[in-house]
Amino acid sequence: MKYTRALLLVFLVFLVSCSKEKSSENIIFGTVDLNHANRTLLEIAMEDGFPPPIASRVYVYPHIAHYITLQSFYPDSLPDISSKLNGLDALPVLDKANVNAELASLLSYCKTGRKVVFSEHYMTELAEEFITKAKEEKLSDHIIEASIAYSEKISAHLSQWIDQDNYIQTRTFDRFTSTKKPYNWRETPPDYIEALEPYWNQIRPLVIDSASIYKAKALPEYDTSKDSEFYKMVYEVYEESNRADSLKVSTAWFWDDNPNTTIHKGHLIAVIHKISPPGHWLNIIHQITEKEKSSVFTTSRAYTFTAIAMFDSIISCWHEKFKTDLVRPVTYIQEYIDPT
Repeated sequence: MKYTRALLLVFLVFLVSCSKEKSSENIIFGTVDLNHANRTLLEIAMEDGFPPPIASRVYVYPHIAHYITLQSFYPDSLPDISSKLNGLDALPVLDKANVNAELASLLSYCKTGRKVVFSEHYMTELAEEFITKAKEEKLSDHIIEASIAYSEKISAHLSQWIDQDNYIQTRTFDRFTSTKKPYNWRETPPDYIEALEPYWNQIRPLVIDSASIYKAKALPEYDTSKDSEFYKMVYEVYEESNRADSLKVSTAWFWDDNPNTTIHKGHLIAVIHKISPPGHWLNIIHQITEKEKSSVFTTSRAYTFTAIAMFDSIISCWHEKFKTDLVRPVTYIQEYIDPT
């Protein structure tokens, strides 16, 4: 009888311990949650209709916020990047008591995401999802509150830095006007949309020294004669487009660099939103980390480093694009190769 009572007492203690609130050190959030946050951000970028350059900015800052927050708790698992990002001051020393690192990192992601998108309510809802999960997993209110406060301090620090990347200033610059010269870029049908982000090379890069750091190979001199190197170069594009098989077509659609496509039927115009080119890479990371069951450290590092690479590469690419100011292949083909 005494033995039975002892077992019953142990069992009751076990039940009570199971119902207790979890400590800040419990691993509740991981790769699944970060992948969910990333996918939500991709969807918001499509909803808001951001073109590739702006989309790269929308992607990179939330991932940097997540990484830096997580790294501040796990310096042995993630290398420091804050000291390597152009213009970012050292993070202030923050009180980590009672903070759940993974929750704080996700909330930093959401808070920073709100700053760079139009549809802020989606990021607010995402943060509420994570807080709800924390409560369901028995994280105490004081741990949740400490995690929220920590994330807000990180986000506030990053917010000042983000404001200095020259994005706001470039919104006020003059529109780019085509010269209408045959060898320069011109608006193309059916929408004749103006040049996209002509001043993007003035956005502050994250790790490269300047937008002009990479020098592109010189192109052949503009020429319309059929025996010229320029004509042959464009004709190769024309030939390739005519012999594309189903695999090449599907590959081209996957890497389509126009996330906001218009379809014209008479006077009706429909707009289709798709994931932008930098978003493709982040989506691939989602697929790989999910398949490999990667740790949250590996996943955060992959997202952040890739987003940084895409952000800087687009700045450099746009610098060369507008420096070259060259006629588009489709324009040249319609005028000198195949008018149909």
